[in-house]
Amino acid sequence: MVGYFSPNGAADLSVTIRSAAFQNSPAGGQRLSGGIGGAITADSDPDDELAEVHTKATAILGVFGATFPT
Repeated sequence: MVGYFSPNGAADLSVTIRSAAFQNSPAGGQRLSGGIGGAITADSDPDDELAEVHTKATAILGVFGATFPT
């Protein structure tokens, strides 16, 4: 989740369903972590949601020459 709370009580929040973050390792390398998902609702079908994640992840992973883990 990304957002803010202000001193006057206002807030603006959103669900982050596709994101990437770089982390520096103590050994001097870098790691890229990716978050890929969907917004689950009362009408969501678990199989459809998994298929959507697979489709989104496959496109992004392909850029890095990686494949979706099985």
